[in-house]
Amino acid sequence: MADEKRRKLKELIARYELEPSLCDIYVEGLTDKFLIQWFLDKLGIDNYAIYEIDTVEIPANELFELGLNDSNRGRVIALALKLGDYFRGNLPSVICIADRDFDYLLGSSEFDSNLLLLTDCTSIEMYLFNSSVLEKFVKLALRTDNLTSTKIINNLAPILEEMFLLRAANHELKYGMEWLVGSSLKRCLKRKGDRAEFNSNNFIEKYLNKNSRISDRSNFICKVQELRQKNIEDVKNKIRGHDFIDLLCWYIEPYLASSRKGFIESDVAFGALLCCLDIDRLMEERLFQELAKRYRRSNSLG
Repeated sequence: MADEKRRKLKELIARYELEPSLCDIYVEGLTDKFLIQWFLDKLGIDNYAIYEIDTVEIPANELFELGLNDSNRGRVIALALKLGDYFRGNLPSVICIADRDFDYLLGSSEFDSNLLLLTDCTSIEMYLFNSSVLEKFVKLALRTDNLTSTKIINNLAPILEEMFLLRAANHELKYGMEWLVGSSLKRCLKRKGDRAEFNSNNFIEKYLNKNSRISDRSNFICKVQELRQKNIEDVKNKIRGHDFIDLLCWYIEPYLASSRKGFIESDVAFGALLCCLDIDRLMEERLFQELAKRYRRSNSLG
C-alpha cells in the first residue's frame, strides 16, 4: 500500500479524540481481518471496523525504539503501545491483534497494553491445527478414507517443532537467515509409508551454507539445543503457522485423488481449512472469548 494512503499516528489520535467510542480493530494481515470479521458477524456484532496494519504508517525507527522488528506484527504492537501511552486512563475502544510468534519459547514479549490482544498460539493459522478441523478437512475437502487427523498431527508435529526451533535459533542469534523453500526443503523431507521424516542435520548444513553462515555451525547448533530444553506443553505454541500449511500440503499429496490435487497448493488448502472452523471451536480460545466480551459490552453500552 502506498505511503500516502496510510494514516499517521497523529491522525488516529485525532480520530479517537473526536470519536472515542469507535470500535476499530487492527490486525496483521488479510486472513486475520476476514476470520475475525466472520467471527464477529456470526455473533451478530456489527458496530466495528477492521483494518490491516498496512493502513497505518509507523516508521521503522519507532519500531526499533520499542525493541520491535520491522514487521506487521511489530507495527500492530507498536500501535497499541503508542495509543495506550497517549490516552492512558481514557482508552479508546480500539483492539490491536498480533501473533505471539516466538513468545512462549523465548519469553520475549511482555507488553503492558489493554489495547493489545495476542493469539493464544503462535499465529492465527494454528487455530487450524486441531483434530476436529483437520478431520473435517480430510473428509469434506480431500474426500479420502486413507488419512485421519491423528495421522496428520502425529506425523507433522515433531517436524514442525524442529523447524520452529531452527527458526527461533536464527531469530535469537540475529543471523537474519533466509529459510530454505521449494526443492531445497523437500530434499530434507522423506516419506516411509505413512511416516514423515525430516533430516534436521542435512537441513542445517544447507541452511547455513545458503546464508554463508557455515562457520557459525557450532553456535547455531548450541542455540538449538539450548532452546530444545524449554518445556512448552502445547504443541501449538511451538509451530509456525505457515510451516504447518506448507508441510501439510507436502504430506497429503500421495493420498489425493487426481480431482483433489489442487490441495497441494498452500492457498487452496489454507482456504479450505479456514472453512472447516466453526464458532464453537473459536469460542474455546481466549482471544475470541475476549473479543466477544468486549464487543458485546460495547453493544450493550451503545
